[in-house]
Amino acid sequence: MLDASDAVYEPHGERGVKVSGSKYVHSDTYTIKLEGVRRVGYKKISIAGIRDPIILKQLPDYIAAAAASIRRKVKESVGLSEDQYLLNYRVYGESGVLGDLEPNKGQIGHEVGLFFEVIAETPELSTAVMAIASHTILHHPVKEYTGFISNTAYPFSPPSADMGATYEFAINHIVEVEHPNELFRIHYVQIQS
Repeated sequence: MLDASDAVYEPHGERGVKVSGSKYVHSDTYTIKLEGVRRVGYKKISIAGIRDPIILKQLPDYIAAAAASIRRKVKESVGLSEDQYLLNYRVYGESGVLGDLEPNKGQIGHEVGLFFEVIAETPELSTAVMAIASHTILHHPVKEYTGFISNTAYPFSPPSADMGATYEFAINHIVEVEHPNELFRIHYVQIQS
């Protein structure tokens, strides 16, 4: 058994990690690590660019208001409640990589990339929610403007991409077996030349 309870992880060079303190402990019982995933739905993604300084000054509020509008529109037109789909946003150019761990919060440049994803039970529902989300983000009202405006620039048309089925880890267990090959079928084939 590999016991990593006393392991120490340290930076090693620019991209490496040195691990020390773990130890091998002899065990009379064979164990196999069993990991597995489950499908959580079907994902669509979209990427948009925002350069408008008025929107950038109020970006967190703008996104929160647009997300609330999206949730309302999805409920009214598709009939899905918030617990029946997932809508996530990341702002590249402001905490997009580290999220809540970002040490320089609130520093926004002259433009950002807005990445958003939708996960829903079926591909059709995911497509329906994303259609509402991408259109809402594009035309969501801004206090300082009047009329029908476009707030984002989409680099692709259509503005979203289908990512297919998406999964999350669901199993992380240790299985005790009498023999290390017990859970695995092995089939030998001898090929003569």
